[in-house]
Amino acid sequence: MEIAVVGAGAVPLGSGLVVVVAVELLLGVVVLAEIAVVVRTFRAARANGRGRAAALEDAMRGVLPPLPARLVIMEARTFSSLARWPLRRRIAPEAAVTASYGRQLRPLLLALLPVSILELVVVELVVPWTAVRIVLLVASAYFCLWLLGLVASMWVRPHWVADGRLALNCMTFASLHVPLERVVGVRAVRVSGMPRSVEVDGDVLTVSVMGAANVELELEVPVAITGDRPCDARRVRFYADRPQDVIRAIEAAG
Repeated sequence: MEIAVVGAGAVPLGSGLVVVVAVELLLGVVVLAEIAVVVRTFRAARANGRGRAAALEDAMRGVLPPLPARLVIMEARTFSSLARWPLRRRIAPEAAVTASYGRQLRPLLLALLPVSILELVVVELVVPWTAVRIVLLVASAYFCLWLLGLVASMWVRPHWVADGRLALNCMTFASLHVPLERVVGVRAVRVSGMPRSVEVDGDVLTVSVMGAANVELELEVPVAITGDRPCDARRVRFYADRPQDVIRAIEAAG
């Protein structure tokens, strides 16, 4: 835009150069200030015992507006999961009892992959314009990788129980931590029809898969749930592929 303004003669070359230098210097100051905030937030999070990935997410939330920060964090989690999946590296403490939750959803997501690959072939054969074809091919390839990362995240980011905490993950979209010191009951339930994957209704938190939950945790008093959707909850409902294993782990931790 700066080149266009100067090239069109709207601003003299000398004045244009001064404006360009001034604008770039101001932009540089802003970037340096943002970097300082990122570094400070990251170090503070690490000092509080947060892992590297969690500390980086805290830093992103500190410098970006809520929606862009959420999108950046989700994309980072997706491709991090894709990288961890072949290495069989889960994001959970070594001594944690893990619980998967993707049995119902994984086949549906994987069914989209052949369709996306076929779309790549169709675009290459049908679209005559080179520039448009390249854009569509890049977008389709990116979607295929993103889809694989989403499937990988269900294994890489499981629910887990360790250190007196229950971690609830919803693929790359949400990660929540529930303290277990006030547990008064945990049981198998059947809940369906939830409109969102993470739903807060009064003092009830539900982390569902395809609108369903099958484990309910009851706490003595409302406790602070930390993570992507912080709230106070007395009842926590979620879905697990093997609910009885999670129930036993929570009872042992409580």
